[in-house]
Amino acid sequence: MFIMPYRTINHRVRIIIILFVFILITPLLYRSYQINPHALSWLIAALVNLFLTFFVYIHNRTNPLNKTYGLLGLSLATWNFGVFGLFIVPDAITALNWAKIFGIGMFFGPPTFIHLLLC
Repeated sequence: MFIMPYRTINHRVRIIIILFVFILITPLLYRSYQINPHALSWLIAALVNLFLTFFVYIHNRTNPLNKTYGLLGLSLATWNFGVFGLFIVPDAITALNWAKIFGIGMFFGPPTFIHLLLC
């Protein structure tokens, strides 16, 4: 009888969860907000950034390069998610709140990119 190692099962479960989020949640979000296709592209970019960040960080958590890329990926995903929010807002007050989220990603993106280059 073949028993799969714990790490392999855990890795497969992670992949299934990420695919579930990407395949199932994105169309539901699209349908609930009735967003335009341009906003959907920003949401997909945010999800891809989060997936790549998660993948790189999990590969080797102790490496400073992976940690720095994790910070860069989170700031890029925040930026993409903020732009997505700006596309779906109905009024100016909500747009101001989404612009603050957008600004957080824009603020931390360039310094983490330079830090990644110098690692």
